Amino acid sequence: MTRHRALLLLCVLLTACAAQVQTVPEISADELVSRRAGVDPPVVLDVRTPEEFEGGHVPGALNVPHDQIERRLAELEPYRDREVVLYCRSGRRAGVASETLAAAGFAHLLHLSGDMSGWRAEGRPVEAGSASTPGEEKSVRPGVNQNYLSPDLDVDRFVGIFEGESREIYSAREQITRALELAPGMSVADVGAGTGLFLDSFSRAVGAEGHVYAVEISPRFLEHLEARARREGLAQVRVIRGAERSTSLPPASVDVAFVCDTYHHFEYPRTTLATLYDAIRRGGALVVIDFERIPGETTDWILEHVRADKGVFKSEIEAAGFLFEGEVEIEGLEENYFLRFRRP
Repeated sequence: MTRHRALLLLCVLLTACAAQVQTVPEISADELVSRRAGVDPPVVLDVRTPEEFEGGHVPGALNVPHDQIERRLAELEPYRDREVVLYCRSGRRAGVASETLAAAGFAHLLHLSGDMSGWRAEGRPVEAGSASTPGEEKSVRPGVNQNYLSPDLDVDRFVGIFEGESREIYSAREQITRALELAPGMSVADVGAGTGLFLDSFSRAVGAEGHVYAVEISPRFLEHLEARARREGLAQVRVIRGAERSTSLPPASVDVAFVCDTYHHFEYPRTTLATLYDAIRRGGALVVIDFERIPGETTDWILEHVRADKGVFKSEIEAAGFLFEGEVEIEGLEENYFLRFRRP
């Protein structure tokens, strides 16, 4: 009788342990593929070793080994509010990783059914190569900002280029500002503020109680922005030195982030977008204006200078977790498009 009760107790304990292991819902490979093609796609996290990852992984997956999750939580922080799909070879390490992430407050965790073994067995596409981690990203256009970083940059020359009637962005600046739907007391970030074309109109739109963050990486433009804000008495303007991988904006600091003719200058778009996602408050907007790039229609200069078209940029931004709300028609914009996204 005693032995029977002991076996019964052991079964109960094993059942309880198994229930604990299964707290993370599973997602099938088919469902994962479907969700990655839609809006707000999940982040896929491979928790195997870098060597296993290099031998073949789910395309587009990030790699953080399960035993490094806790000390590398800061790298995963931008994905806290996203769905994160974990997998390893057979499930054990993914379970350990999910427990660590859940304890750190990640509430939208999923486990890939069948893990990498199942993915391969189903004949799914496999990507091989060096590890892609949340903290590492290769430049998509090395040296694209080199001229702007020069200490000898001729700012007056760029004032003439950026703020001349021949530039359609300059001519449509008031219509663009109205389309941002700014209101008194709001905070807006001009990412890639350049010579400060929008400082005045943004300051008027948000009023004395609002904030305008002028983000730049060019040392000479930064000096010019500071001087312009002082000269024009724009007390709500705060100039921020950005970096090649970061906007340097404080977390949850802005209602609207505005990126005008600058996205194609993001040398590390995935990493930079993660910092923008973190900076924009829930429900806030990301507006991207950039050049139409249509072979046979747009100029050779644009084809050479801008690395990709509207569809590629839209997909990159959606992959970063932003929801596409639509394209806005602005009178006078022919070379440029205006896309609006929302931060969920």
